[in-house]
Amino acid sequence: IYAQQGSSTIAIGELIGKTAVVITSIPVDGVGEVTVVYKGQRKDLIARAAPSQSIGYGYKVKIVEDIGNGVLVEPITAVSV
Repeated sequence: IYAQQGSSTIAIGELIGKTAVVITSIPVDGVGEVTVVYKGQRKDLIARAAPSQSIGYGYKVKIVEDIGNGVLVEPITAVSV
């Protein structure tokens, strides 16, 4: 007999405010990629930074908004402008 398993789907809204790490640099006015671990699962997401800002590989960021096809992030550590 098997018990019902919980859903492994992570809703983007659950990730707002969480810390992620940039795994593909985010260029000025472009897209990159971040990874976040939540509830024991790793999730990679398309990410954008604030206008006129770039965020390099390895930087820690905070997920601040669901933008439909990805997330908007802001740096936790100082980055180049």
